[in-house]
Amino acid sequence: MTDHRPCLLVIGASSLQVPAIVTAQRLGYRVAAVDRNPSAPGARIADEFAQVSTTDAIGIKEVAAGCGAQGIITIGTDLPMRALAFASQALGLRSPSEESAYVATDKIAMHEALDGAGVPIPKSVPIVEKRDLAAASGVGFPLILKPADSSGSRGVTRVDSADELEPAYVYACRHSPTGHVIAQQFLRGAEFSVEGFCIGATPRIVAITDKVTTGPPHFVEVGHSQPSALSPDDRRCVNDTVMRAARALRLSDCAIHAEIMMTADGPRIIEVGARLGGDFITSHLVPLSTGVDMIRSLIEIVIGREPQLDHQFTRGSAVRFLDQPADSDRVAEITKLEGVIDVSVQNHDLPGGIQSSIDRFGYVITTGETSDSAARLANDVGQLLMASARRIL
Repeated sequence: MTDHRPCLLVIGASSLQVPAIVTAQRLGYRVAAVDRNPSAPGARIADEFAQVSTTDAIGIKEVAAGCGAQGIITIGTDLPMRALAFASQALGLRSPSEESAYVATDKIAMHEALDGAGVPIPKSVPIVEKRDLAAASGVGFPLILKPADSSGSRGVTRVDSADELEPAYVYACRHSPTGHVIAQQFLRGAEFSVEGFCIGATPRIVAITDKVTTGPPHFVEVGHSQPSALSPDDRRCVNDTVMRAARALRLSDCAIHAEIMMTADGPRIIEVGARLGGDFITSHLVPLSTGVDMIRSLIEIVIGREPQLDHQFTRGSAVRFLDQPADSDRVAEITKLEGVIDVSVQNHDLPGGIQSSIDRFGYVITTGETSDSAARLANDVGQLLMASARRIL
């Protein structure tokens, strides 16, 4: 029997992409997915699956053409964006241009574009070869050294002196496909992420998320909450800065996920992605706090429909990531608590401590009347699970 539903291609079939597959199917799409891992969870639920790498631009274009895809999406990851742009542009589908996708996934090119447009950013120096490393001290100590083409806090280190540059450089290079590294001025202030879209070339901001990290040396994110505690004036300033950044990068027909620091001198853009944010921000926190379905909105944009981005309500939402082993036997009990949306424990051996987002031990997602109440609940539940595991050990 012929399936006449319109087709949408999702790049990736990991658990990260499952919400995209499920949402598209709920909206009436036949979903094709690609991933190099045929055992990925999304491969089992997609209507069609092809074993193709998420960075194989030509392979993705061939799959999209073969299934008659009306749009191509991926969520929560920068890695497939260049392949997505190549395939979409080749087939006449809506997406960022190939140039914009490159600039949004290469921090050196990104900072050059933002600086050239007068968007406030930390001082930075590109390190494309080891001999360039001495120039890193030009941004001043302490500084941040990180891969130019990675994400999820992989390869990120705070460097406090020239003696620490080389080991930090080696660590960053291990997490960079190209071996390109960027040195950035260390900023002091509160960290936020900003979620939105470019409808055509017009940016729209949907939500600002407060962030908690492990701090130095690796600054791994361990908590997010919405709505942000920023004042109305600061929110307007942050939104304006992110929209300026999106225009400077010439983003179009895509999501926006920006990392930003509010310093004593105002907001500074750390980086901007042409994608939906990960860490459950767009799949859970934004819908819980605003009623805006971010995944549905992205699908509507890539197929040429106007998304509904107006807030339907205002509530609090939060996620707390577990930075220590936790008691998995209590997950079913904890999930029944009022305000707890989801709990997951993924214990593993980690002798070196948390160095990137993939090292975390699980998460707790919560909702509440306010951002503070949701964040307190997520933190309390996380602490309870980790303390219970310590007692067992």
